[in-house]
Amino acid sequence: AKCRRATAILPHVTVVSPNEDELHALAASLGGSAHDGSGGGGGGGGDMQETARRLAGGARTLLRAGVSYVVVTIGADGVLLYASSYSSTTSAPPLRCY
Repeated sequence: AKCRRATAILPHVTVVSPNEDELHALAASLGGSAHDGSGGGGGGGGDMQETARRLAGGARTLLRAGVSYVVVTIGADGVLLYASSYSSTTSAPPLRCY
């Protein structure tokens, strides 16, 4: 229900930063899919480029809805940045706590 309400404002949103589950829910509420069908679901390590390809469908759905930038958080693996003419991956640097 929250996603359906949120989709109404997407044309007015510059940046949205969902995790993988939230991306899937938002894309589904818009009639799209978070996954492009090229691989299995879920993150948890693995190849960053494959994760980027796998989630590109959901990001494209949000971009078509009017969002300018989609920043998908993928836990300890970093973030994926998508824009209408650009995508990038960034690994999270190790964090040392003292």
